[in-house]
Amino acid sequence: MQKHAESSNIESNRPISKTNKKSTLDLRDEQCPFTFIKTKLKLEQMDENELLEVIFSDERVAKDVAKSIQSEEYSAEIVRGRGYWKLVIAKPD
Repeated sequence: MQKHAESSNIESNRPISKTNKKSTLDLRDEQCPFTFIKTKLKLEQMDENELLEVIFSDERVAKDVAKSIQSEEYSAEIVRGRGYWKLVIAKPD
């Protein structure tokens, strides 16, 4: 049986929050720096402890956004799917 998704914490100080409230942002067609800008704007609109799932078509972009987000004290985890990369971000309280 094949595994469909892989997960890895990217230098996270805190575990990803376990919450029921979650938003999704599909940025598969976006280019840098708009991927980070749109992710940051969405995070600013969210409540504390809410999760944001951001979908990218490129692993490098997912890792770059994760690194930038974590420098601002967010927890982030990258999950590999079939043909996409998902960055799961927890907004701190």
